[in-house]
Amino acid sequence: MGVSLLGAYKKLVTNRPVYKFIQTDQVSNRMKALTLKISLRDENHLISNEETVTFDSASASLDERQKSVKLSLRTGTYDNKKEYFLVLRNMDETEYERMPVNIDIAFANDF
Repeated sequence: MGVSLLGAYKKLVTNRPVYKFIQTDQVSNRMKALTLKISLRDENHLISNEETVTFDSASASLDERQKSVKLSLRTGTYDNKKEYFLVLRNMDETEYERMPVNIDIAFANDF
């Protein structure tokens, strides 16, 4: 079973990004459901909330195997030249995937 990020999200320009993921295979006797914890990190330090998502669709339709995840960056200053990461972890905390992102928010809004 695989999970892939839909679209290119290399640069964050909002402090509440929404990511769309697709489950690449439908759940069956051979393919088991996959639960991942998804967050934004500075190396291994959490800089957003962490969402737990279970990819468990048995549908043959790709549209029905999509899930959206809304993250909220913690208040702070971020270096737009530094590499941060969108991290997907298995429930046992092993890393499933790590994708580099840049954070370039013109101004912070806390409302």
